[in-house]
Amino acid sequence: MTARNEIQSDSSGRRRMTIEVAELREVLGEILPSLPADAESDLWDEGVMDSYAVVEVVALLEERYRIAFAPETLRKENFASLNAIASTVTGIRQSA
Repeated sequence: MTARNEIQSDSSGRRRMTIEVAELREVLGEILPSLPADAESDLWDEGVMDSYAVVEVVALLEERYRIAFAPETLRKENFASLNAIASTVTGIRQSA
């Protein structure tokens, strides 16, 4: 599976700001193949996320969505679950 680098747009051609968990699961599945089914599952407790995985996730998401994680967004709780990651990415995109 290859990463898509286009910016998602809605029907009017405007950039779509929110990231759906299903889309995020597909994107992250490229580097985290054992994602839990529950979007609220703690990725740290499940053994999916560690400091190395965060670096890979950040690099992938920055490239895929053309965003930049500010240092203050690199907090453990922002990578605790799929929902937390989706919310973090959405927040970054909305503030850009």
